[in-house]
Amino acid sequence: MRFYISIIALIAALLPCMAQTKGGANHEQMRKELLDFKVEYLMQEIELSADRQSEFERIYRQMEAERHNLFKGIPAKVESVARKADVSDAELINTADAMASLKQREGALEIKYYQQLKKILTPRQTFDLKRAEQKFNRKVMEMRGRRHKGKPAKK
Repeated sequence: MRFYISIIALIAALLPCMAQTKGGANHEQMRKELLDFKVEYLMQEIELSADRQSEFERIYRQMEAERHNLFKGIPAKVESVARKADVSDAELINTADAMASLKQREGALEIKYYQQLKKILTPRQTFDLKRAEQKFNRKVMEMRGRRHKGKPAKK
């Protein structure tokens, strides 16, 4: 129970800081701290034994780094095309293709690392990992939603 309270406290502390820093070292530091906390949370949720934690952490961090790199350039590219007054059809198609293939590439990445994680996790832990990730992400989104309540939507 104490762990869940600490999750909420950490997320509540990190989210405002992440929102205030739109890039740079502070944003990266907040992202790193959130990932550190997520990895700890996941290991606890799936009841990972101490002898498997370092291997799990190595694989999971590598997957998250690749996922971050996968998504890193897309929002800027979409925003750049959206702001242009005169955009060629080729640019529009190229950007739309990049957006459309993103989920496929993320899925391939997830399968790649899922195969590695299956080698070190029990079947129960493998199953519980996905549920724990969803639970963690849902908590983060809930905290963000509470923080944004009452603010007008961006156009």
